[in-house]
Amino acid sequence: MEEEQQNNQQTQQQNNKNINDLPENKEELQNYVGKRVEVQEHFATVKYAGPLTHEGKPENTENELWFGVEWDDPTRGKHNGTVKNVQYFKTSFESTGGSLIKRSKANMGIDILEGIFQKYFRDDIDQNIKSQIKDRILAHQDYEFAKNQSKHSQEHQQEQEEKHIINANNKDILVEFDENAYFETSKKHKKMVEFYGFDKIWEKINNMKVLEGISIPQVNISDIGQKDYLNKILPNLKILTLEKNLIFDWDQVFQIGYELPHLEELQIARNRMRNLNPLENREYIRCLSDGSLINASPVGIFKNLKYLNFIDMGLNWKIVSQLFPAFPVLEELILCLNDMSDTENLVVKDQDLQNLVFLNLENANLQKFEGLHKFGQLPKLQKLILNKNKLKEISPIQQNCFQNITLFSLEKNSVEDPKCITQISQQFPAIQILNLKHNPMSDKYGKSYVRQRGVAENPNVIFINGSDLKKYERKDCEIFYLRKTFDDYFKMKEKVYYDYDFEDFCNWAKNEHPKIDHLLKVYGNPYECQPKVIQMNGNLEGESQPKNIMMKIQIVIAAGPLLGKKPLNKKFPENTTVQNLRNLFAKLLQIPAEEQIIYYKVNQNDPMEILDEDHKTLSHYGIKDGSEITVSSTEMETQ
Repeated sequence: MEEEQQNNQQTQQQNNKNINDLPENKEELQNYVGKRVEVQEHFATVKYAGPLTHEGKPENTENELWFGVEWDDPTRGKHNGTVKNVQYFKTSFESTGGSLIKRSKANMGIDILEGIFQKYFRDDIDQNIKSQIKDRILAHQDYEFAKNQSKHSQEHQQEQEEKHIINANNKDILVEFDENAYFETSKKHKKMVEFYGFDKIWEKINNMKVLEGISIPQVNISDIGQKDYLNKILPNLKILTLEKNLIFDWDQVFQIGYELPHLEELQIARNRMRNLNPLENREYIRCLSDGSLINASPVGIFKNLKYLNFIDMGLNWKIVSQLFPAFPVLEELILCLNDMSDTENLVVKDQDLQNLVFLNLENANLQKFEGLHKFGQLPKLQKLILNKNKLKEISPIQQNCFQNITLFSLEKNSVEDPKCITQISQQFPAIQILNLKHNPMSDKYGKSYVRQRGVAENPNVIFINGSDLKKYERKDCEIFYLRKTFDDYFKMKEKVYYDYDFEDFCNWAKNEHPKIDHLLKVYGNPYECQPKVIQMNGNLEGESQPKNIMMKIQIVIAAGPLLGKKPLNKKFPENTTVQNLRNLFAKLLQIPAEEQIIYYKVNQNDPMEILDEDHKTLSHYGIKDGSEITVSSTEMETQ
């Protein structure tokens, strides 16, 4: 055992020595640039390959091969590619995510069949058997030949005293057929393994031909294999996941499309690619495994692909726009965690993305919505996700754009003005599912207001901010929004609801709240008293000033000396402020005003929300007759 360990160490040292030797061919050095490497479970892109030349470099490194890498995690880096005034490479965005490492420290990855072995086969398969499998695939020999060879071997083993000779890489490997199998290496070391031989593995490989889906993430695949390699193993594949491997060149992706013509779903998220050469006028795909050319154009190469996952691949619109022609029937495109702020580079040609239904641009550093108008004419686009960006508004761009959008999500953006809801209703007239959660306008105007206005301004919405629209809720929301619009007008004009110019209100609302005209026709004026005309003497025509509208509200006691008592039913004027409520509850429930935490539900099935703006009135929150208020305390909440 010690002798074997020493031998393995010597072999490893020899391999490292060979790996670290500096190639004489400069072209070979250049081929390293752009490739992906893994070092201690961290990923990087090779930006430089060659010797070290800076002052103070490690001794005896003149003829050693070093890599200059840029880490995916820039905090691992030490410089921007320049060391002691020698610029080996340049990191992206002037970051300090660069390092110099020995070639032997970098894992350059494995081919896709090796990845399949790691994912779906036993860990102790001998490397020589793996080599035979690969050779058999490359030789285009079918399974029937393998079965015949296996049968012949089994007959011959009786004559060889239960021993079977397998020739691999021109070396004889002896395998004994008993409960515990052994193989003898070329160094005459004998190692016990549980037998899992060529025939059994070859049979399993052939069984994979019927597979329609396979997932091989995070096994450091960097080589798709020679031409027809994938096609021989997985000819009927429809779903392929290669997330977070070491795929580095777009021709590798195009080769996948060529090898797997039935592919419908492809996930290559978290792989970083070399620069893309334009697809137009290209008549071939380069096979990086052996440098040969595949006689096929990348344009239309994924003729059946419907789902494409490009999450976190360092992409932008300049690159992605060039890729559109390769995916002629694409239905779902996922571009999350890429910097897609360069919307000026977005190009959607007439023939591009004609089947696209779903587009996800979550966390894509989008600054303005205007740049996305080029997607507006796509005939089948129905779902648009823009979560976790920096959008402040959805300014109208062109008429008749996005007419078929039924799902729109703008969660966790920078929207402060609720007029954005009006913009959404104008831009997406068919919207049914709307998500506006976690925007600054919710903090400023309240979650209920955002929900109620979102419902009122979008007549087809049935699901908003994570919950279904109740059958009675639309009417409540529309009436609330109508009333709130009047209140905003009164406040702006310093008027009261029994003394204002109705025509002036309608003209103002036409620009600021376009849906109000329709809601007025449906519900009329939400106030009991219609606007009065003031006579010359200053008196009101008709009735005197009406009383404020009263609302019966249920009070749930969740703290204080009266905790556990039955809910109270109290009537309040609609213009009661939250501060007035606090003062009342301090006396009624014996909970100091400064310790109160007040929640409310407009409707019985609504989630509870907090009343935390003391100067606002109950009507501001949409509270109405039959609503519920719960009074708790800071002491109770911290228990």
